[in-house]
Amino acid sequence: AKNPTSTYKEVARAVDGLDLMDQRVVDLESKRRRLMESDRADRANVSAVDEELAELRASIALELERVERLSELDLKIRAASSPAVDEVVVDH
Repeated sequence: AKNPTSTYKEVARAVDGLDLMDQRVVDLESKRRRLMESDRADRANVSAVDEELAELRASIALELERVERLSELDLKIRAASSPAVDEVVVDH
């Protein structure tokens, strides 16, 4: 079985990476707005930013799926390492 501590570390690293990617999306959206608002909007530059945004959003979606899988794995690890609720006997 996988160590839950390493799973936590992987999730934390992934979340940090998602934060960086999210900030990059904000920066690119701002850049795109500036390009579109300029008097001479260069369609090639706007298209390049759009492509980068699409790739980044796809990467974010994949990373979110990975975090979800890691979280599910952590829950399974914890469930396997703790006693089942129906197995606990309470004396009165």
